[in-house]
Amino acid sequence: MTGSVALDVVIGLVFIYLLYSLLGSLIQEIIATSLSFRGKILEKAIARMLDDAKDRQPFMDRLKTWGRLIIPFNLTTLLKKKGLSQAFYDHPEIKYKSEDAWHKRPSSFSADNFAKVLVDLLRGSDVKPGDDIRSKIDESIEKGAFHPVNVDDADSAVSRIDPETLFYLKSLWVDAQGDVEEFKRLLERWYDQMMERTIGWYKKYCQVVLLFIGLGIAIVFNVDTVLIVKKLSSDPELRTAMIKQTEVFLEAHPNLEQEMTARLESIDQLLASDTTGSDSLRSLKKSTLARYDSLVAHRDTLISETKQLIETDIQNVNDLMGLGWSSGECHADHTSKCSCWCMPVRNGGNSIFGSLMGWLLTALAISLGAPFWFDLLNKLMKLRSSIQTTTTSQKDKSTSGSNNIKRVG
Repeated sequence: MTGSVALDVVIGLVFIYLLYSLLGSLIQEIIATSLSFRGKILEKAIARMLDDAKDRQPFMDRLKTWGRLIIPFNLTTLLKKKGLSQAFYDHPEIKYKSEDAWHKRPSSFSADNFAKVLVDLLRGSDVKPGDDIRSKIDESIEKGAFHPVNVDDADSAVSRIDPETLFYLKSLWVDAQGDVEEFKRLLERWYDQMMERTIGWYKKYCQVVLLFIGLGIAIVFNVDTVLIVKKLSSDPELRTAMIKQTEVFLEAHPNLEQEMTARLESIDQLLASDTTGSDSLRSLKKSTLARYDSLVAHRDTLISETKQLIETDIQNVNDLMGLGWSSGECHADHTSKCSCWCMPVRNGGNSIFGSLMGWLLTALAISLGAPFWFDLLNKLMKLRSSIQTTTTSQKDKSTSGSNNIKRVG
């Protein structure tokens, strides 16, 4: 292949990766919103902060986390039954931010929420106006105990704080010199630092989820990278048509990266909307339900965008490239379709196993995300445009030189 042909092949392939990465990102967002990925990862972070993790088995812990991502909160939990993390989530400040069994834990809360709840647990539920809060917190930290909000009997009125958590709480209390407001500020800083790590965990899990989604997309739509390269490299008309399709798409979506960023920010704003200013538990629940309705509406919008993407751009590319699957044929002479169910045949070839490598390459490409491919596609199109301009300029100079020689002759 010449340089321009190779460039056109790469542009066509990157454009296909972009479209299916967009589809994968939309599906991943729908799954993450519906199954409350953020709430589950946040619960893991709180459990790591407030309860010791003794005798941990990294591999089993990782498997448990993956399992929890796809099942309701009420079937499994990382929280200790009488631990500080369980008492934290039982506090009304946190408890009434959740929606249902699938979203039993809130997807976010502020550092101020975190600090207030811990101070409440340390000072006890029997506190009255005018009481010395400092002495109550100091007593709880010295004894290594806290006071759960929901107690069923007298024996449960005080629970032990795990040693490692207690050591850190003591260090913060000492750093605050016993000042309650400074102690709250240090607790808020602790939470903010942990949330920075939690964001990294969330992105890591979503990246792996996107990889499996990409593999599913590659198989369902038969997006075989190897087959696509073969078709594009051997068919000039197909390359030209793909370049035109790419130009049309980029003209229609000049700010695609900003659109994707805005979508992610909108869901984050919904999840981070604070309800602590409510005057009562009733108003707190009402505002939480309103936020839940907004999340459902956002999910429905994602589903609508997914459907539109499949029915327009992806369908156009599939028709152009001949991707997808067709019905199998049962008759030996392949002269007529059977009315029974038959194994589907991939378009562009007869060997399903022969496409495995192509599907895996497509899945890996989709896992890189749409922003990566959109940025690369824009750079490649600019490179192609500059090459065309240079080639045209050279041809013009060559033609001009030939005309001058004829005149001199």
